[in-house]
Amino acid sequence: MIVVQPYYYWKGHYRQYANSLRSKINIFLDKKNKFKPILVKNDTTILYILSRFLNYIYTIFIILKIFQKNKKLKENIHFLEFEPFAIIFFIIINFFLKKNFLITIHSTGNNNKFLYLIQIIRKFFYIFTLYSLNFTKCYNIIVHKKIDKIYIQKFYKKNISILDYPCPMPKVKKEKEYLNNFSLLLFGQIRSDKNIENFFRKSVIPKKINITIAGKIENISFWNNLKKKGKVNLTIYNKFISLTLLKKLIKKNDFNFLPYDKSYSGSAGPLKDSMSYGQPVICSNIPLFKNFLKENNVGFIYSKKN
Repeated sequence: MIVVQPYYYWKGHYRQYANSLRSKINIFLDKKNKFKPILVKNDTTILYILSRFLNYIYTIFIILKIFQKNKKLKENIHFLEFEPFAIIFFIIINFFLKKNFLITIHSTGNNNKFLYLIQIIRKFFYIFTLYSLNFTKCYNIIVHKKIDKIYIQKFYKKNISILDYPCPMPKVKKEKEYLNNFSLLLFGQIRSDKNIENFFRKSVIPKKINITIAGKIENISFWNNLKKKGKVNLTIYNKFISLTLLKKLIKKNDFNFLPYDKSYSGSAGPLKDSMSYGQPVICSNIPLFKNFLKENNVGFIYSKKN
């Protein structure tokens, strides 16, 4: 198996998910295979899309070189990301390559990072690409949730498997003691599709509760204004945090806090990271969290009282 993660060297969960598959693969696209990521500044929508596309195309050309050097190689290809424009390019290339491949689609929801017009264009190519896959050698699509499988089945009529988002290996040997610091940690990328701001707009949070937000924040002005007004005891780390800092913050805080909005359709990376540290969690009452906590008998769900 050749595993392709075009964004392996980007900050975020890309590397963590890819590494969870390392023990089951033969060829992994990393620096050992002369993989040199194209890093485009991604703080604007257009450059972010361009960066995704260029990295993906670059990895496809690396795959072509691998098969060119060894024409007898019969490895299947596993794409860990679904970038419609790049997949269309690969479909064209694969008419000549003639290789079986599978694709993991992590979410079928929209990321609000994209402007509305761009969302429409991407949505069109998203659906067009899914339809196109019916006529290729793609032998499986992998998703993480049943709701995503139901959505994709509208367009893709071949095999779709549900594989839960992996939970990291335990990073602690014993259960954490409760601190009673009245402190909550909210870590991970604070993206607009999570709509965490909605919770803070509508909730009255006692001043004795200390909240730490650690992760790259899209709408930093909202959090700076919230902190300036002094209505919430807020500490902000507006950056991609290291594992060393994450460990310190988890050790310092009572609970990890995930007040994601009901519109969120992604996976639960920070939730499962919390489990690996033995850190109790408080989550919003959305199916993604509710089902996981119920199945594993961990954590707490909060709900708004009428």
